[in-house]
Amino acid sequence: MSRYSKVRGWSEMIREVLMTQRMPPWHADPHYGVFSNDRSLTLKEKRQLLSWIDAGCPRGEGPDPLEQAYLETRQSSAEKSDWTLGEPDHILKMCQPQQIAANGVFPYVYEVVAAPIKEDVWLKGVDILPGNRSVLHHCLVFIKYPKGSPWEKENNEGGLKGCFAGYVPGYSPRFFPIDTGKFVPKGSKFIIQLHYTATGKPEEDDTKVGLYLASQPPQWELKTKSAFNTEIKIPAGAKNYTTAGEYRFDKSAVLYELNPHMHYRGSWFRYILNRPDGSSETLLSTPNYDFNWQTTYRLADPIAVPAGSVLRCEGGFDNSSQNPFNPDPSQSVVFGEQTFDEMFIGYFSFAESRVPAITVSDGDSEGSAD
Repeated sequence: MSRYSKVRGWSEMIREVLMTQRMPPWHADPHYGVFSNDRSLTLKEKRQLLSWIDAGCPRGEGPDPLEQAYLETRQSSAEKSDWTLGEPDHILKMCQPQQIAANGVFPYVYEVVAAPIKEDVWLKGVDILPGNRSVLHHCLVFIKYPKGSPWEKENNEGGLKGCFAGYVPGYSPRFFPIDTGKFVPKGSKFIIQLHYTATGKPEEDDTKVGLYLASQPPQWELKTKSAFNTEIKIPAGAKNYTTAGEYRFDKSAVLYELNPHMHYRGSWFRYILNRPDGSSETLLSTPNYDFNWQTTYRLADPIAVPAGSVLRCEGGFDNSSQNPFNPDPSQSVVFGEQTFDEMFIGYFSFAESRVPAITVSDGDSEGSAD
């Protein structure tokens, strides 16, 4: 979209993807939740754009503002760091670049990297810089806490129960919410999980992880956990196989982000918060889940979660021939790591208070921030 002539040349495609709701890529049902990173267009905006196309894409007078903005953006990008959040305080690097064969199915790669920090620290952000976006299916980062430390029971190296940081295509990094952070005790190691897919030619990848230090300990500790179900057994041809998973909050918390994850047969997904007082609230519903757009849905207003609440994730899979993305509707499917297998994981990020005096009640999130 670097100049008027390019937009006009794509105008009929723009019309098509608007009318079929393929673009903009936003899959949240507007009846549930409000999200700060909402990419969707309002009905008024869609009508305005379609009316402009129907009128023949009138050019208007004066210089092309798109062309000028494009030139300024290119100049700015050339002067900026490759890191979206700016240059990190520390960078985790693999021992050597990964070599990916032209064809085949590849097991996950695990790189263990010692933390380049010799003391307890709090992070205000983590960014993952893909070395080769064409082959990197995803990257998850975990912490291996020191043996015998109070955090050792939190060790999680597979991603099923959550992660420390992650990258999927389309992910847009940001610093952690105000006055929250993630803790890295001295002596920790980082485990980098990498999943690659073949492109038809040999590839190389040198993905890096950037760590951003907080200047002081935050009031809230940020965590990324999940509700999941590994016992899925989807029959061949099943149109709407449903399943669910749950996570119980033992402490009061503030919920910030939701990130549903399934593979090509994933059809729909929703998050439901069940509170101890018996009330229930649908936080997110994606009635047309799309594996190609693994969106992190960031709540515009963080939600207070009382202790004892249960976050329930529900979802459905379409293993029929009517699913155009289905690798093979004649096969039954179980939980597995590859994209032709299936997964059911509802990731979410929340913060717990580090100050005992602060409590979180339903509708009141003292100490939380956008």
